[in-house]
Amino acid sequence: MSRLHQVSSPTVNVKSLDFNRLESNQPVSDTHIMTAIVHVIENARSNGQTLDEVIAELMVDDALLDHESRHLLGDIVSQAWAAL
Repeated sequence: MSRLHQVSSPTVNVKSLDFNRLESNQPVSDTHIMTAIVHVIENARSNGQTLDEVIAELMVDDALLDHESRHLLGDIVSQAWAAL
């Protein structure tokens, strides 16, 4: 995920996300994923959350991600947090 380091600005335009694509089961682009991660980080920081708190929320067991995917996402968010 070295592309995370290419994000030039942490400013996210949520309106640019194509939610219709998600509803139609079309693939989500890397840009959409990176934008979502940046948005989560910005929100967490603006709410005074720490990286540890965000990671703890990610690690909550749910039906969306398996254990391995959840940990991979945590690693990606940690890298993005450090890069932004």
